[in-house]
Order: sequence, then structure tokens, then C-alpha cells
Amino acid sequence: MSDTVAGVIPPRGVPASVPPTVQMVTTTSGFAALEQEWDDLHCHAPDAFPHDSWAFLFSWWESYGPDRSLRLVVVRDTATRLLVGVV
Repeated sequence: MSDTVAGVIPPRGVPASVPPTVQMVTTTSGFAALEQEWDDLHCHAPDAFPHDSWAFLFSWWESYGPDRSLRLVVVRDTATRLLVGVV
């Protein structure tokens, strides 16, 4: 039996049968609303780079994104609702 669901390793204590919650963010206001959670995730990620930070990417979006379509895939732990990833 695999310990992954759709290629995602579940957090400790969450059965592998509980898939993560995935949502699409398509608005600048939705992107802005992720700031605190994204910062928390970034601060606790051992391999995070400055270019992965919410501040860097949001300022990039404000400068270069207005004529583009925003598509952020937000992944949350289903049990805790904590942000675990953004693509």
C-alpha cells in the first residue's frame, strides 16, 4: 500500500486516504489574502529562497501581471486546513 495520495505525502497523523484540499486562486485579492499563511509556510520551509516569498511574488504580480491570467494552485492539509503548498 502506498503512503501517497495523488503524489502528495500526507502529514503525520493524517491517513493516506484523506487527500489534500486543492483550490485555484484567480484574483489579485485572493492572492493578497494568502500573505500571512504564505509567510508562515515560507518561514518554516528549510529550502525556501527569497524568490519563493509572498512579498516577492506579489510585487512581481502587481508589476507584470495585470495583463495576464492569475492561476495559483493552493494546497491545504484537509484535517488542519493549514497551507502546505502553492504552485
